[in-house]
Amino acid sequence: MSKMENNRKKMSLVLHPVFFAAYPVLLLYLHNIQEAPLFDVILSIAVVVGVTLLLLLLGTFLFKSIRKTGVVLSVSLLLCFLFRQVQMFTKNLLAIGTGKTIISIWFFLFVVVLYFVVKTRKQLNNLTKVLNFMSGVLIVLVLVSIFFQGAWGVEARSSMSEPNLVNTRSVPMDAAEHPDIYYIIFDRYACLSTLKDYYNFDNSEFINYLKTKGFYVASESNANYLTTAHSLTSTLDMGYHNFSNDEAEKLGGSWLPLYKALQDHKVGQLLKARGYKYIHFGSWWYPTRKNKYADMNVCYEWLPEFPWALYKSTAFYPILGILFNWEEYKVKYDRILYQFEKLAEIPKMQEPTFVFAHFITPHPPYVFDKNGNFVSRIKEARKDTKTAYTEQLAFINQKIKLLIESLLADSERPPIIILQSDEGPWPRRFFKNKLNFNWKEATTAELKQKMGILNAYYLPNVDKNILYPSITPVNSFRLIFNLYFNGQYELLPDKSYIFEDYYHLYRFFDVTEKLQRKQERE
Repeated sequence: MSKMENNRKKMSLVLHPVFFAAYPVLLLYLHNIQEAPLFDVILSIAVVVGVTLLLLLLGTFLFKSIRKTGVVLSVSLLLCFLFRQVQMFTKNLLAIGTGKTIISIWFFLFVVVLYFVVKTRKQLNNLTKVLNFMSGVLIVLVLVSIFFQGAWGVEARSSMSEPNLVNTRSVPMDAAEHPDIYYIIFDRYACLSTLKDYYNFDNSEFINYLKTKGFYVASESNANYLTTAHSLTSTLDMGYHNFSNDEAEKLGGSWLPLYKALQDHKVGQLLKARGYKYIHFGSWWYPTRKNKYADMNVCYEWLPEFPWALYKSTAFYPILGILFNWEEYKVKYDRILYQFEKLAEIPKMQEPTFVFAHFITPHPPYVFDKNGNFVSRIKEARKDTKTAYTEQLAFINQKIKLLIESLLADSERPPIIILQSDEGPWPRRFFKNKLNFNWKEATTAELKQKMGILNAYYLPNVDKNILYPSITPVNSFRLIFNLYFNGQYELLPDKSYIFEDYYHLYRFFDVTEKLQRKQERE
């Protein structure tokens, strides 16, 4: 047997670095099996395993031993991917877990392992076999778990109730005369009363500004559902979710039907059929990051959500965050400013446009102070949550004002603008047990905090008397199609629904009357 063939045989036996590289990706997928797109998972595995194989080849060239290289590489992978778990563990139990401390310990351990592996004269055959077996068992266990938890997703789509739904009739005007339509979502933007009662923040100046610019602000509006996925699909499909008890039980905690509905929604279909160019302003969140049916996607390019979560779990995250600002807070800061900047350029386009823009703000993390300065993770930790939230909201208010001024001044025809939040902030008690929090047991005060939203409409050249204080997002586009496209959509009853918990996302309960009652005392 030639030397080359012998080395190739030895390489085939050193499997553990590849298994240890793939395992964290598969484990993350297992924990996010109903949300993560399979393509992103496969791509992440390909990148991680590819880099591992490259390092294995380079290390073998340097150390003249594939087994020694494999041991060093596997230890490095374990240290890298265990970083986040160890950091959380030490913070909770030992109160020492700063990133710099653990990185220093990790570097020391790596040097020790490297020293002993290089110095030893043993071929490490037995250790290689043990590592192959251990890593192989981990891979088999996680693959079996993925299989039994339904890795390939639920082939279902959100079902919408459509009582008294009549398709829009022929449009009387030429497509070139259609106004631009801006549907802009500010995630977890609380209503006026929530800001006053829970955050001690008076937002009336901003609300009055909207009114002076011609907006109708629905002062008693509530979200139709608890979460972004439920709310946006309901708004964009112009109906309520309608699942049978059997369907609800089958779907359980799967988000996939909602994510699928967010891609191919009725509003986009109807407006594109009427000559509109659909421009999608994406967030970091996978379901709204890009839309394959949009004519143009405007997205601040960075890692998609799944590989970003994988990156955050590694030791590279704090290191590259310090060296190059490649960390969550700075990326969000840049993305929000980018979205505002690009959104202000839309009026320059000649064709009528439908713009969907999802701003994940004032949703945490809180990366802006009230003047728009960057707030790092360390600076945010020094603030209480209420202060951090209201300061970010105050700056976003200023950016919204500038955006409105630009849209109104630069548009050839007065545009339609909807400013809306998909949900309010989560109540404090929710964070104690997110997955098992039973919304049926939530107090009226907690429901009001979560369901009260910003809902403002700029509807030029039509009679706004049809609007009313308690209108909810499910009727937003029904109203627009009626007013501007000769539509005949009956407005639906304005309802608010909760689901039981995160394991029963489609078991809905009507809380409309409860939200209308006088707020309970905590």
